[in-house]
Amino acid sequence: MVPKFGLWKSICSVKSWDSTIAEVLAQGTKIRVGAGSKIRFWEDKWIGDSSLKDGFPRLFSVSNQKNEFIADLGCWQNGVWQWQLTWRRGLFQWELGLVDHLMSLIEDFTPLPNDVDRVYWEFSKADGYTAKSFVDAFYNLKYEDVERKQWFTLIWKNLALPRYEIILWAVLWKRVNTKDRILKWKTLSWDEMTCVFCRDVLETPNHLFLH
Repeated sequence: MVPKFGLWKSICSVKSWDSTIAEVLAQGTKIRVGAGSKIRFWEDKWIGDSSLKDGFPRLFSVSNQKNEFIADLGCWQNGVWQWQLTWRRGLFQWELGLVDHLMSLIEDFTPLPNDVDRVYWEFSKADGYTAKSFVDAFYNLKYEDVERKQWFTLIWKNLALPRYEIILWAVLWKRVNTKDRILKWKTLSWDEMTCVFCRDVLETPNHLFLH
């Protein structure tokens, strides 16, 4: 269950931790919205790769609802969820464009009134958080830059055909449409996220091509 305060703010406030540890926790700890009564709309990282506060800083600065929870920023009308965002002043024309962008991002989201907000561990969905999954994620992140430099030389300085070099480059920079990336577009359910071959772990570029 999600504590009733800004989850990501509390995670990132641990300044004394090794930066990589904090980053692993931030990447691995994900939010699944239920009723939305314990997840802050602007501050928590509940949709996309960043909080809406970071993604739309201008709109956050003029919002009347900076500390509100998702469930407080809309209502049900004839069985349909309607967002009700308010601002402390009239918006400029270019700011209205930001609002349109924001709404396009959240318009398909609907709270689940009878469900609870949850936190799950991205790196081991089946078993929940484990020490092994944390250590593996820590190692992969800690040495990712070093490994990328080594792979860069192998990819572009060999006799492989250009199309294969491009594929490897896309894998290295996580630009292939594996299921972990497709999930961000909300076109797959959580039950469809495991690797197409092993059916056991989350399908990522590293797992699918380099495992």
